[in-house]
Amino acid sequence: MRPIKPWLILSVCLLIGCGAPLPPASTLPPIASRPPTDAATSTLISSPTIHLTLKPTQTPTRTPRPTRTRRPTATSAPEPEPIAIGPFQPVSIPDQSPGKIIDLRAAPDGTLWIVTEESVGSLRDGKWTLHPGVTGTLAGFDTAGRTWLISDKGDRILAWDGADWTAYGDEAGWVEADPFSLFREGVATDKRGWVWLVTPGNVRVFDGQRWTLYTAEQIGFTRTQDMIDEGLGFWLTDMIADGEGDVWVADCMWLGPGPDGHGARWFTGKEWQGQASRVVASGCIYDMEVDSAGRVWAGVNGELWRYTPGQSWKMFPHPPVDPAGDVGWGFIEDLAFDPAGNPWVTLHRCGGASCATGQYALFHIADDTWTLIVERHNQQPGVLVFDPAGAAWLCTDTGLYRITSDVAEPIGGEETARCRVEADPAGRVWLAIPGRSTLWRY
Repeated sequence: MRPIKPWLILSVCLLIGCGAPLPPASTLPPIASRPPTDAATSTLISSPTIHLTLKPTQTPTRTPRPTRTRRPTATSAPEPEPIAIGPFQPVSIPDQSPGKIIDLRAAPDGTLWIVTEESVGSLRDGKWTLHPGVTGTLAGFDTAGRTWLISDKGDRILAWDGADWTAYGDEAGWVEADPFSLFREGVATDKRGWVWLVTPGNVRVFDGQRWTLYTAEQIGFTRTQDMIDEGLGFWLTDMIADGEGDVWVADCMWLGPGPDGHGARWFTGKEWQGQASRVVASGCIYDMEVDSAGRVWAGVNGELWRYTPGQSWKMFPHPPVDPAGDVGWGFIEDLAFDPAGNPWVTLHRCGGASCATGQYALFHIADDTWTLIVERHNQQPGVLVFDPAGAAWLCTDTGLYRITSDVAEPIGGEETARCRVEADPAGRVWLAIPGRSTLWRY
């Protein structure tokens, strides 16, 4: 399950507006007046009942990538008796938690969260906690240990602190938002402990009391004359917090034959920077990630770059596309890091007059070498996670794959198509399949 593509719903966003009423200007962080240090170099990588309360919280807020899918209509069709799928064994879920599993996420503290058609449940230390009356879309986990969830209507955002839910609505500054097109990356926590979320048209920050919304222009992106003439807006795609606690926001738009964009901006706690960067002042950035050293990795158009906070950028040239001709690398769809710290990159091919080719290539980069793992055609790029032993698990439109020693092995066949796989900090790998209420564990 993947976020809705920007180019599929861009026109709707432009018609109805992705933003919201602006906060007073005095609450806005200033725009940067000086460029960051970013001398560019070009090198190849070396290698019980839960009571829902409505109260503000003082607790201040980073997470794995969420995935979004429209909540299906429940059906009464019989479900097959759960059996083992490859190395995965079925796990019992409390009968009080019915419904097909829509989402599956592992929190940094090891808690496993599931969202079904009718409920939300969490599993920790072998004990299930059910959350009656709570449904929505998981937005992610913050550094204070809270789980954030967007209501089905998008009119509230809820936080679970381990004992109770706290809901924030318009009385706390929250502005209604479509939960199915938002929060690609989840929540990010800055150096003050404030929680950040990104939507296609705006950025939101929670200071422990209230939510405040900022437009793309207010964080340093500039609307071009062409955008003004054609009535185009921005499309914010990603948000992260780096090792210094600075928050980064990326932009990528689908214009004509392919991707374009305004790069990335980052907030230092005092100002937004990036406007004068020779690397991220412009360009399509669809995914950014932070490695274990706190460095920022970004796919700028089809190139892979890494930024060391306070220092410089480095580019990691990708191999030439094969076959040659009018097909080339269009943009980097996804970045991930294995336990050894090596990046895995999903590149999207473009060709002819369009980038809507549905062709993706997954590479593993190690020891100065890009190794092609798998190519996919007319598919979504998939969801990639790693277990502590170093194996990679990839869910695609055609099924689940386990990747070891750079070799992809299919697991379970077509029955696992469009699956959801997650690895928790204890090394357990969890599997859910669309339309099934069963959970599997390896």
